[in-house]
Amino acid sequence: LDGQACVKNQVTLTDAKGQKRDVLVWNATALKDFPLQVRFTEGGSTVEMRFKQVKFDKPEASQFELPTGYTKYTDFQQFMQSVMQKMMSGGHNAQ
Repeated sequence: LDGQACVKNQVTLTDAKGQKRDVLVWNATALKDFPLQVRFTEGGSTVEMRFKQVKFDKPEASQFELPTGYTKYTDFQQFMQSVMQKMMSGGHNAQ
């Protein structure tokens, strides 16, 4: 798959409600068996996810820093109140 040797596996996933889903997974042997491709059927349609340019480099710590202007809300209601206030005051973007 995309030049990588893979082992194709069929796995059955079971969710918390006991529903099962058969999934095909292509694991790249040279990439620590990373799943380069996953395919399953959802609502009569085939869904396929493919990962490219897989790297195992350690991410920069800055990628995990909160963005400037970040606002923490204690619950969803507080978030929605903030959104409504911004909409009423003419602001378009909620954070």
